[in-house]
Amino acid sequence: MTRARMLAVAALAAVAAVACRRAEGPRMLDAFDDLTPWRATASDGVTSSVRAVPGVRGSAMQLAFDLGNTAGYAVARRDLPLDLAGDFELTFQLRGDLPVNNLELKLIDASGDNVWWFHRANYAFPTAWREIRVKRSQIEFAWGPATDHTLRKVAAIELVVSAGKGGGKGTLEIDELTVRALPPVTGPVPSPTATASSAEP
Repeated sequence: MTRARMLAVAALAAVAAVACRRAEGPRMLDAFDDLTPWRATASDGVTSSVRAVPGVRGSAMQLAFDLGNTAGYAVARRDLPLDLAGDFELTFQLRGDLPVNNLELKLIDASGDNVWWFHRANYAFPTAWREIRVKRSQIEFAWGPATDHTLRKVAAIELVVSAGKGGGKGTLEIDELTVRALPPVTGPVPSPTATASSAEP
């Protein structure tokens, strides 16, 4: 085989590999039809609970809370081991009936001490189901003793409402949590854009 032919075959193989990677669909992490793995916790002075409600398809999880005039938080948590060594995108459906507060999606390692998060302060929660997409680049190291802040493996996930300018009480619902592997970025990184599946601002 000539060198030119070998290079052409290698190039075709690389293109096929990328195309296959792009074709990978999302993997369902939790359809929320069974809430047994989930538990509700809260900071002092805050009440929280989880229960099943109608979802986009099947059931969804509702986190009901009362911040009780505190600067605290309400949490829905489950163990969920994940290997996130490559590039990825998390998606989930979200809606709520609650004041403007902080939305947090936390990823916690096996030690329980190191936390990465997707954090939106004073978030205007959609009242109709909206698909939220979270890429690796939008997840930051929040705190912990780790000196290497690269997110590779997590052991648990938390959905959190913490007190923002609204405070008060309400409900937040989540459904269809998925992860999708993304092909590595080979060119210049484009400027970030925001999209939503509803017409709400």
